[in-house]
Amino acid sequence: MGKPTLEFRDVYLGYRGEVILPSVNLVIEEGDFIGIVGPNGAGKTTLLRAIAGILKPLKGEIIIHKPNLAIGYVPQRSLLDETYPLTALEIVCMGLYRKVGLLRSVRKYIGKAREALRVVGLEGIEGKLYRELSGGQKQKVLLARALVSEPEILLLDEPITDLDVASQKSMMDFLSQLNKERGMTILLVSHLLDVVAERAEKIVMLGDGRVVSGKKEEILSPQMLKEFFGIPLGGD
Repeated sequence: MGKPTLEFRDVYLGYRGEVILPSVNLVIEEGDFIGIVGPNGAGKTTLLRAIAGILKPLKGEIIIHKPNLAIGYVPQRSLLDETYPLTALEIVCMGLYRKVGLLRSVRKYIGKAREALRVVGLEGIEGKLYRELSGGQKQKVLLARALVSEPEILLLDEPITDLDVASQKSMMDFLSQLNKERGMTILLVSHLLDVVAERAEKIVMLGDGRVVSGKKEEILSPQMLKEFFGIPLGGD
């Protein structure tokens, strides 16, 4: 069991005063690989945004146990505006703004951005426009943008949506490698329950305002799946 890095204590989450997730209690430990699952609209992205520090709690406390905890966030690909003619390298450099400051030049960090693209298997596409890349390449560019800041916790919101089976496997293999070889803590939101269950060691399940978490074997029981999704695993 790893050391706790981030903890939710009776946290209420929502927007404009409206509660979406009440009384969330959750502990994230070093080296965790956590899958976040639940029906559409259950609040999976809301939870991820709170962990990233983008969304502040309406009530309760989020405790960061490790000083200067670095968190990388990979949002859903559809949330990125593709109107602007940005290259893959420019997209990755956006991940450095928090580290070096929005108004400061990231020119001297270009090497780090190129290395991040190489790490995710996209060496040689630095000058290509992001909007012209394939779906799998776009997702890897967003992953490189998160990795360039050298995070200790990596948050991913539907990173394998719309990818073909081979690309899904490639992405999940890479994330497993980051987790096992680099010890990076990973939290992954996905509606592909079978894919998540294959890789994650812990599961956070959301539905009807409830949040339960624990080891995969405990959470993905037929009873739990029936409660949250309406049918047990395998259908019944």
